[in-house]
Amino acid sequence: HAYCLDFSDSDHSEYPAASEVGVPLGLEVRRIPLSVDAMDDFLSVTSHLDDPLADSSAIAVWALARGTADDYKVVLSGDGGDELFGGYLTYQATAVHNMLHRALPRPVASAMAHLSSAIPISTRKVSTSYKLWRFFRAMDLKPNEAHFTWNGTWLPDEAADFIMDVDAAEAARSSLKNIVSQYTVPTQPTTRELQSVDVHEYLPNDILTKMDRASMAFGLESRAPFLFGPLADLGLALPDDYKVSPFGRPKKILRRLAEKTLGRKVSHAKKQGFSIPVHEWLRGTARDLMEDLLSPRALEDLPFLNFTRIQRVKDAHINGSAQYGFEIWGLMVLVAWYRARILKRNFTIPTPRLQRLEF
Repeated sequence: HAYCLDFSDSDHSEYPAASEVGVPLGLEVRRIPLSVDAMDDFLSVTSHLDDPLADSSAIAVWALARGTADDYKVVLSGDGGDELFGGYLTYQATAVHNMLHRALPRPVASAMAHLSSAIPISTRKVSTSYKLWRFFRAMDLKPNEAHFTWNGTWLPDEAADFIMDVDAAEAARSSLKNIVSQYTVPTQPTTRELQSVDVHEYLPNDILTKMDRASMAFGLESRAPFLFGPLADLGLALPDDYKVSPFGRPKKILRRLAEKTLGRKVSHAKKQGFSIPVHEWLRGTARDLMEDLLSPRALEDLPFLNFTRIQRVKDAHINGSAQYGFEIWGLMVLVAWYRARILKRNFTIPTPRLQRLEF
């Protein structure tokens, strides 16, 4: 059997395509529905993650693990495939950024970054407008630093604006420079050089941590065949041309293999990523949870955060002038984690559907 999340929002659902893939492989693809009601588990998920992990797809992994654990105790996942075989759109973005960095004068790049805020952003999953906004907002950064913003939320200067402590704000501003320096990433990095950093940072500190902690909450063990040593070594050793090109489909060599087994429709499918409709959820049913976690009362316990800045971000998201769902999610996680793990307090939140949530 295989298991696939299915969203009520057809834009986020991959279940129909997954079902087609299951046929030639002889797999029954079992559907696990996910709706905004999953937000009732927000505090439980945050508690089980232990660290303030701001990846909103943790709640999707949580739901998937809960549904799968009814039938199995060990599962296989595709974790590592993107890092090892160039599957992330971030590698393409950096390849394009490399070219523009060489061609554009610095004032032009800075102007493009400034004007990116005027791009109207769709709420559709990985929409073109959303990708353009995230790409152009980092135009005035060096390519090696910009790469780590594609999967991030706030840019360094933006993150610093949320912090009241001077030293901590400076640490936020220099965060990308520090990681580039730590791994000696050249200004115009190759895909292979970026993969090396992602394998040491993004893969273990986000992807694998999220999967391990969310799945083990239900006694489910996830194993990743792509991380088998010799296969991982092969993926990293392949030339960049075997993985990604600036304007083609990523993960080229795996797509060629998939075409032989599953056909061109599957092998040339658009990469969507594993995400939830966070923008819409926080404007709708989950808004009460957001408002409570980021209320003046809640933020009194985190005096190092700039409440006025957080309020502006919430207002911009609610009125639709910006799509800050992922960013707000991170702030919510921080508040919930800090109260539970640092202050060690129960945090009770009233919601329309539940009398209260506690951890």
